Amino acid sequence: MQRIEMLRKIIFTMAVSIASLGAADAQSAGSVLEDFGFFGRWAPDCSKPPGPDNSTRQTMVTSADEVRWTEDTGSRASRNRYRVIEAERLAPDKIRVRIELNGAILEDLVVVKEGGKVRTMSNKMIENGQYLVADGIILSIGRPTPWMTKCR
Repeated sequence: MQRIEMLRKIIFTMAVSIASLGAADAQSAGSVLEDFGFFGRWAPDCSKPPGPDNSTRQTMVTSADEVRWTEDTGSRASRNRYRVIEAERLAPDKIRVRIELNGAILEDLVVVKEGGKVRTMSNKMIENGQYLVADGIILSIGRPTPWMTKCR
């Protein structure tokens, strides 16, 4: 039994090592997001304060070299906190971002950029495969996701 467990550990360690070799060649999440222009403060209307119809997003790199963002929907709601796990450029105007929401929930987002604005086109929960946003529509309310402008 101990030999089987030892073999499992060795195989797992080798698999992780091989996977990390491929990842070393890939562009970092921070680089992908920087190239896409995702850093900074974004809102549907930068002249208005955060609110349910004017969610404000602030994306930054932490001192630990992690990419994080917060989303503020107004004073009554707590801010959502996102930690970027990985990011991938899908097209010149599209990225996929795997995030951890509030330290607990893993999600894959697809974000598009058009004319200096960004918008979430899909949001899929990793655990159960459920989509919260599909084709740019927030499924729970049937409304399109807002276009966000970078605030100066």
